[in-house]
Amino acid sequence: MISSVTMVTVDRKNMGLTQVPNDFDESTVTNLYLDSNNIPNPVFTSLPALTRLDMKSCGVTTFPDINQMPLLITLNLQHNGISSIPEITTTHASGEQSVIILYYL
Repeated sequence: MISSVTMVTVDRKNMGLTQVPNDFDESTVTNLYLDSNNIPNPVFTSLPALTRLDMKSCGVTTFPDINQMPLLITLNLQHNGISSIPEITTTHASGEQSVIILYYL
């Protein structure tokens, strides 16, 4: 039997945000689009279902903590002021490590 996965997309692009919004159910969102806001130091709560995070052109200066995003696959940080990228290792509850596709130039 194949289980179905519900994709929940939250689109907050170009809304003049200065911090990560919390007006959605963090436990179910799978795609979060925050492009073209002004969030230089993003702080995230637990996002256990998140697979894609887009923060292109958000003025990000510090790499976001993605430890609370165990299913993250794609992280888009293009056109920001990040000067260094830490080593990224995400491990699922099963013990398997994730591969994360990172865009940051």
